[in-house]
Amino acid sequence: MTKGDWENIINNDRAAYSKFYIDYFKNFYNYGKKLTTDTSLIEDSIQEVFLDIWVKKQKLLHVNSINSYFFSAYSTNTIVIKGDLIIRKST
Repeated sequence: MTKGDWENIINNDRAAYSKFYIDYFKNFYNYGKKLTTDTSLIEDSIQEVFLDIWVKKQKLLHVNSINSYFFSAYSTNTIVIKGDLIIRKST
């Protein structure tokens, strides 16, 4: 994703956001398969990250390395959800 694409998303450009979703979904999904075999967890994590990015986009103006931020947010979200599921199953 280019800086211009990111600026378009921050400025509420839904077409740019849709393109971002289409471009990144497969990458996130494949990356998620390295973190877990639970496909529902992978898909839930992807949805959470995309929703968070859209809702919090104005607060993310400071992000310089956009790709690194997205993958870091995604892996953190997946680990948190996975950890929560493990805790729920054990209690």
